[in-house]
Amino acid sequence: MTYLLGAILACFLLVLAIQYGSGYYNYVSIQLLIAAIVCSMLMVPALVLAQISLVETKTTLTFSISSMILFTTILLVLEVGLGLQDVYLHYSQIPLFSPFSKGMGWIIMGLLATYLLHVVDRAKDRLAANLVNYRFPLIIMLSVILKIVAVFASYINKIDVGVMMQESSAYLLAGSNPYTSATAGYGGFNYPPLHLLLPLPFYILFGDTRFGSIAWELIGIGFIYHLAKKELSFSPGLVRLTELALLIFMLQPRGLFVVEQAWGEPLIVGMAAATLYFLYYKPDGLLAGILFAAMLAIKQYLVFMCLPLFILYKVDWKRYGTIALTFTLIILPFVIWHPFEFFNRNVLHFFRLPIQTNSLGLTAYFWEHGLLIPRWLSPILAGLVSLGLGSYLRRFGLLGYLHTVILTFYCLFLFGQQAFANYYYLLSFFQVLTIIFFMTSYRQLRQGKGY
Repeated sequence: MTYLLGAILACFLLVLAIQYGSGYYNYVSIQLLIAAIVCSMLMVPALVLAQISLVETKTTLTFSISSMILFTTILLVLEVGLGLQDVYLHYSQIPLFSPFSKGMGWIIMGLLATYLLHVVDRAKDRLAANLVNYRFPLIIMLSVILKIVAVFASYINKIDVGVMMQESSAYLLAGSNPYTSATAGYGGFNYPPLHLLLPLPFYILFGDTRFGSIAWELIGIGFIYHLAKKELSFSPGLVRLTELALLIFMLQPRGLFVVEQAWGEPLIVGMAAATLYFLYYKPDGLLAGILFAAMLAIKQYLVFMCLPLFILYKVDWKRYGTIALTFTLIILPFVIWHPFEFFNRNVLHFFRLPIQTNSLGLTAYFWEHGLLIPRWLSPILAGLVSLGLGSYLRRFGLLGYLHTVILTFYCLFLFGQQAFANYYYLLSFFQVLTIIFFMTSYRQLRQGKGY
């Protein structure tokens, strides 16, 4: 029970840290972030000492479900009730969006309250039975509608990544190299190819790449929910807890901000979920390696997910060959198109970035106090954590892998040159996955498979 409640608290604190300052630096946000990191660190010894058989007990489920409902409600009340900010979006062009989003928030909170029906032993009521079947997809549908409206409600031409995504998509469709074609005020495209290619069909169909962000986030939720529902079918209580864990991620108010800004992390959510799904069911299959390589081709910092994977599977040349070949095939056309500019925009550009003094991390904190954290510190710390923790938690399989990735990225972001809402939004997804994969580990133990 200690592990499960610790994981829920770590997730809540992280989402609250993002929400309080929209992922920008302020003193309260950095304190909440550090508290979330401490919880994540304490989860490691809790995992080692955990008695997974406790996860199905009525007391544990009651506490877990109640705390998840409480935390999600707090996040929504802070946003739609008390209003930490006037609107969800930074560039709203529809005055009615704020009251609309608040109304949706109260409806969602009402649906969340129905999860308490099971905590108070009213699961046999007819109303409760109907709500069990429809509440989760209904809340997800309302969340998706809210994000679609958010895209229509915000100005894409005021957002740096949004401008880059829109104009680079247009350049590519016109036959021009997006890495050599300057966008308005931002130079060429700055990310690996799939950051542009995954949402490209949505740009073609709807004229805005941000619809692709919504779709890929939904794909990620679908993969993980299907896995959890299949593996945890023996315990309706654990399925309910899975739903709430996914909802605290899906309903975090700054998720709208991430979609508005056209950041690439929702694409990573979809691809990472698909990768973990096939690593869980077909770890030796080619598809898991192909999907992992595709994920690496979305954003540069994801390379730090490689070392713990190599530690997890040790010498597996077929897997690593598949990853290397797939990644090469994805980037090769753009490398051939213009080798220097591809390297310049994807690698050299990020070594030239100045310190973002408004980013949510210790670099901004120390800069405010006259101290400069050297640029090389964050990748070295991240590498050491990845190597040490990956080796230590290897016996816990994908659950240990997720813990390693979370703490590796915390080192990378906390001491890096920049870290905003999108970076921690992705970490909140991985944190939710630790809750779900911990519960699936219980089934593996019941079947005598170990971790």
